[in-house]
Amino acid sequence: MKKLLVIISALTAGLFSVAKADVTISGSGGIGIASGSGSNSKIINGAALSFGLSSDLGNGVVISTSGGLSRDSDASVSGVTPVVTGLHTFTIATGGASIAIGSDVDLAGDGVGELGAVGSDLNDFGGYGTGSVGAGLVNEDGYGVGLTTAVGAATITASYLLDNQATPNNAASDNSVTAAGFQVSIPMGGMSITAGFAQDDVAATGGTTSGLELSAAMGGGTLSVGTFATQKTTAAAATPNTKGYGATYATTLGSSSVKVGYRNREDTTNKRTSTVTSASVSQSIGAGASVFLDVTNYSGYTTASSDKGTNLAIGTTFSF
Repeated sequence: MKKLLVIISALTAGLFSVAKADVTISGSGGIGIASGSGSNSKIINGAALSFGLSSDLGNGVVISTSGGLSRDSDASVSGVTPVVTGLHTFTIATGGASIAIGSDVDLAGDGVGELGAVGSDLNDFGGYGTGSVGAGLVNEDGYGVGLTTAVGAATITASYLLDNQATPNNAASDNSVTAAGFQVSIPMGGMSITAGFAQDDVAATGGTTSGLELSAAMGGGTLSVGTFATQKTTAAAATPNTKGYGATYATTLGSSSVKVGYRNREDTTNKRTSTVTSASVSQSIGAGASVFLDVTNYSGYTTASSDKGTNLAIGTTFSF
């Protein structure tokens, strides 16, 4: 037993004696106005305080996590207490690879190919577009483990989620709400291609999704095009099969950042299609502050004809 304690003490000293810790603090905030259907516009403001914590163990391994206090600046939040975020997922980086463990691990492969909407979340409060055809799988992250690593010129990401519905700092291995996925990105000259696949095992809303994206430099900016298809385990009116395609183009005009996008999605179970055309312009006004203007038009299938129209959002963001 004494020899075992000596060995453990020696290993611990080798791993942690030269550890170097780092704590960073940053802040951000914003205020904006969204307008669309109805006679009233919605004004939303908020800010966030973020903490980054990392420790270099001195042996090529860096462990990090993050957390903070947040009052969302582009989403409706009830109550007077800011939300405590993070502090439940750790990232271990070593040798060109990183491993994420915790309750905020993204489902790799899900979301690949779902391009075409460039407006901020503030646009959602304009009123139009609430009945547009949805995207792929319902649950996009959860408690599990994710790996990102380089293999030659390619970047591979894979994840396995024990619980993809709740987001506590624990999960049970009962195999009832699991999910898994992977994606690979490969550079091809001046282009890059990304392919992904994911599977959600939840009985009511689960299924599989696959997607493909292609990005290339064009005309002083970057053009990205993508397509995806989702097959539900039990396709129904409330949880339909979907497919879609879209494109975005990002560039600069002078000192302004400009993005435009087009998205087409089809609910293949109910034979319904909706489209989104959007544009976003952001201009820096110095000292970490910027102003933005987002315009998003919704057409095609929606839950009501009055849901087809254009949302506009304007506001400012700043950092501390």
